[in-house]
Amino acid sequence: RFASRHRLRLVVRNTGHDNAGRSAAPHSFQIHTSLLKNITLHQNFVPAGSTRGSGPAVTLGAGVQFYEVNAHGAKNGYIVVGGECPTVGAVGGFLQGGGVSSFESFMRGLAVDNLLEYEVVTSN
Repeated sequence: RFASRHRLRLVVRNTGHDNAGRSAAPHSFQIHTSLLKNITLHQNFVPAGSTRGSGPAVTLGAGVQFYEVNAHGAKNGYIVVGGECPTVGAVGGFLQGGGVSSFESFMRGLAVDNLLEYEVVTSN
């Protein structure tokens, strides 16, 4: 409401990794998600609207970076398809662009191919 009332462009920003500069957005109202660092490992993830589990999965907060999820995965026995740069946000623009990983995509597909569920917050 604040951004709309003041005619400001609303931009959600995690780490700001963006070669095109879209996350910089001068004169905008920015919501930074970089402190949303929760990582939860599920032994039998149950997607919203489902009554059955889909097997192991990990839920990531909007501010988690790949170095954090990779360290958590190494400690807990899982891997994720991720970017080469460890400071890229794991759930932001990387996934919105498909999530190409030159290390893992050839064996496991794009990161979005491995995505089970996305929780989206809308302005209304």
